[in-house]
Amino acid sequence: MPLYDDDAIVPPSQPEARTADLSTPSTGEPSALSGEEALLARSTGRKAEPMDPMRSYFVQTGGSLPIYDEDFREFVDYGGSVTLGLKRKVMDHLYFMPALGLSILNGDWDWTGQRGSMKIEERIYNTTYGDYNDDLTPGDVNPVNTGDGYMSGGEAVVLNAEFLRSIDLQTSMYLIPLTLNLRYQLHDDGVEKINPYLGGGIGVCWAKRDMESRALKEKQYAGPDYYLDFNDSQTVYGGVLQLFAGIEIPFRNNIKLVAESTTALYDLNKFDPILSISPNRTSAIDPATWSLEDPYEIGVFKEEFVTSLSIGIVVPF
Repeated sequence: MPLYDDDAIVPPSQPEARTADLSTPSTGEPSALSGEEALLARSTGRKAEPMDPMRSYFVQTGGSLPIYDEDFREFVDYGGSVTLGLKRKVMDHLYFMPALGLSILNGDWDWTGQRGSMKIEERIYNTTYGDYNDDLTPGDVNPVNTGDGYMSGGEAVVLNAEFLRSIDLQTSMYLIPLTLNLRYQLHDDGVEKINPYLGGGIGVCWAKRDMESRALKEKQYAGPDYYLDFNDSQTVYGGVLQLFAGIEIPFRNNIKLVAESTTALYDLNKFDPILSISPNRTSAIDPATWSLEDPYEIGVFKEEFVTSLSIGIVVPF
């Protein structure tokens, strides 16, 4: 008796079935492809993901011009600016934009025959015991009681000395504002249209003023008729308020060109005057301690307007 029934043997494979599988096109990824080929097939059939229009960063550079006030414009004539910032959508058409800027302004000034006058304050004194509120020593007491008196108000004029006639000043002003801004634009980002916008913001500003002069080599000068104090370098902090308007132009790959005009109000009243001139009535009086008068001050800065015209790019990320 045979051990196996030939009719009951099930063949391990069916050639007809394999032939059918090979003739039927596969709807999935070909199994015969290697790993590198399969990866290449997937990557070539997928489109690049678009950049997020909700966020972007921008870089702008251009020129700056002081527009107010007259004294400020006498010392700084022109300059350049650069601004770096981020842009994020808050709601439709409205964007939040923190920014960090740098403006460098330069200018030349010289003394062209101007002469100023300083008012001398009234002062009450005691001729027997010395001036009021002064520390007295035995040598200050007058042996003769001459009573009280006063110095009346007067006016001292800075004379046409050759030294003052040749004063020259070169100014370098550095302004670094950090601002938080809101911008409203006609179209949302992602729309390939020319996009006008306007906005404004507030912040703080670091300001540094450097002065150079061929005539003035030291900070203090005592002449026969006047005493001069030269403030050659100073750094202050203040507030800044700015308004801006511009236009964005689509370029390519979601990158946009931008042209913008900005007017910023800088609080610079913490700066001391550049030059302070006082009348020196007699060489016996120490000009460093003699402060009876209001000095004639040159280069007094307050709240100043600076306008910048800039161009730049906006890149989404």
